[in-house]
Amino acid sequence: MSIYAQGGKLTIDRTLYGQRFKRSTGLDNTKEGRRTAKQYDAMVTSLVNLGERKTIDGLRGGVLDWPDVYTSFAQWDRAGIPDPDAMRPLVKAWKAWAPKARTRSGGKAAPVTVKDHQRALGLLDVPAGATVADLPPLVAAYRLTCEAAGIGRQFNRVRTSAQAFLRDTFGKRQSPLWAKVSDVAPRPTGDHEGHPKTPAEARDIREKLGPLFGPMWWSLCCSGMNPKEYLQDGWQVTPDALLVHGKKRKGRERRVPRVGAVVAPQRAYQRFRMALAEQGVEPLDGRRSFTLWMQMAGIPRPRRQLYLGQGRGAVIDDYEMHEVAEMFAADTAKLQAVVGTDALQLSTTSTDFPTRRTA
Repeated sequence: MSIYAQGGKLTIDRTLYGQRFKRSTGLDNTKEGRRTAKQYDAMVTSLVNLGERKTIDGLRGGVLDWPDVYTSFAQWDRAGIPDPDAMRPLVKAWKAWAPKARTRSGGKAAPVTVKDHQRALGLLDVPAGATVADLPPLVAAYRLTCEAAGIGRQFNRVRTSAQAFLRDTFGKRQSPLWAKVSDVAPRPTGDHEGHPKTPAEARDIREKLGPLFGPMWWSLCCSGMNPKEYLQDGWQVTPDALLVHGKKRKGRERRVPRVGAVVAPQRAYQRFRMALAEQGVEPLDGRRSFTLWMQMAGIPRPRRQLYLGQGRGAVIDDYEMHEVAEMFAADTAKLQAVVGTDALQLSTTSTDFPTRRTA
């Protein structure tokens, strides 16, 4: 018999898919209990006929509860039947997923690494006993926390990690949980235009940063390099130019007018970025400042693009974006006039910094 009493509770005991299915219903051995147990047993038969093996395995393993499954089944709402994967402990499932998760190296969107996924779990402040099904409300609650603190990008990274976890676990199209997390709106990330500085403002920041980080900031301002080019790709100082060995695209390998002292980085990037944040700027503001200086010097747009290693924006750029020795010398003189001839000198506290870096 498939239904019998054991320990005062009714149990369903059958063979399904070649395996024993034995699960207590939690129902008392009463007339009402036996009636409900028969309904559960009939539901199991129907689920097998419908090919819902995942649901059967969830019931067998105790991941799914009888009433939750039967409520949806009785209403013929197969989509409403709980997914066993959604009932798994969230922390355990996330930690098993993160090391194998797909990552993104960059492009237009921000990079996403395994560490970002692992950090996202800690930021969500998952309570004990939380299941995968609790992820959407946790993301929504974290958004409220970030909104109160004025945080944008950090929340968006956590939201992206949650979407990736649910996509890899259930599939984007089939998962109501993925849809619920996607319905939580991303946070605005504020000003994307940055904070370019005039030569005088950049000098003031350099002095405030001191002898360790000041020369690094000044190097970015005087070269137009982005942080990756400065720290990883490599560059070389010559008597009349700076050779930047950018790797992002072909045009990033370029020759730039030498208008200021460029020194090798001496401290970890994260500490450098934190020091700049205290001054209200970020590393990329150095490149933005160099762009502003070229504008102040009256250098035509095609050659500004050339010195920044940027792509062509219009057909005419194909005819104008080229380096002519006389133009390069003239642009150098114009920039030095804007920045000042002392830009090539560092304070005496910084003379021990090397002035050459190669890939």
